Amino acid sequence: MKKIFVFGFLLAVAWTLVACSVEEDEREVDVMTIGTSGATRPTETTGAPESSRPATTTEPVVTTTLEITRAHDFEVIQFAEIDWLVLDEKDGKKLLLSDRFLESRPYYKSESDEDAWGSDFTNWEDSCLREYLNGEFYNSFSKEDKARIVKVTNQNPKNKWTQIINDTDRSQLDGWGEDGNMQYNVGSGKSTEDFVFVLNIEEVLKYFGDSGKAHTWTVSDYVWIDDEFNERRMAYGIHGEPARWWLRSPGAFGGGGTTVLENGQIDLINVDSGKLAPNGVRPAMWVTSS
Repeated sequence: MKKIFVFGFLLAVAWTLVACSVEEDEREVDVMTIGTSGATRPTETTGAPESSRPATTTEPVVTTTLEITRAHDFEVIQFAEIDWLVLDEKDGKKLLLSDRFLESRPYYKSESDEDAWGSDFTNWEDSCLREYLNGEFYNSFSKEDKARIVKVTNQNPKNKWTQIINDTDRSQLDGWGEDGNMQYNVGSGKSTEDFVFVLNIEEVLKYFGDSGKAHTWTVSDYVWIDDEFNERRMAYGIHGEPARWWLRSPGAFGGGGTTVLENGQIDLINVDSGKLAPNGVRPAMWVTSS
């Protein structure tokens, strides 16, 4: 009887040690809930090792933006069942950016367009992306959550990098060729009132890191900002796949915006993605803190 008691005691101790070890190995992400219900996306479990994660409603995750942004010290909160990065906070409001791209959509689309580039310059104020975010997407939130989303006036400066290109003789520079003196769109510069929007180039530099390259950029550098903040700017989908994501700064071609590339570089003029291309969408919004 004594032997059975000792054996049972040792077995209980061993089980306790194993349970504690598993608990310490789990990496939990602290998420503060500030919303109720509304816009949704497929849910998945993050933080725990792949081998110990419960079954999810999506395919296995290759990597998660929550883990990446946590490594970069962004605060992550939950609003309307979506995880968001807190980019800024002032006057009782938080500037939120979705922790990953929620879907892929074109920047501008018209039945009259004959190709992905088009000839008419359409900027943020007239884009179908802005119409969607401030219409269908905004209206998918609950009444309570919509009451906390603040309408803001967004400044939409002209694309100064495209202007530099237009002002430079590029015909003899590598990479420009016969189209070296082609004039590109610089944007309208009109401000807009938005509940939901996407960031512009200046805001990406402000919140994700500014190496100074954007301010010393010349046409000889071609059209990308490639620096130590590339990884910080990378965006992922719900399955962990990296993707290009839209910015509202005007692109050089047709009616498209500019983008952050799959590798995190900033494409200053959107050189190879027309306005009809379905790039990733990372909504941004200001919400009241309480």
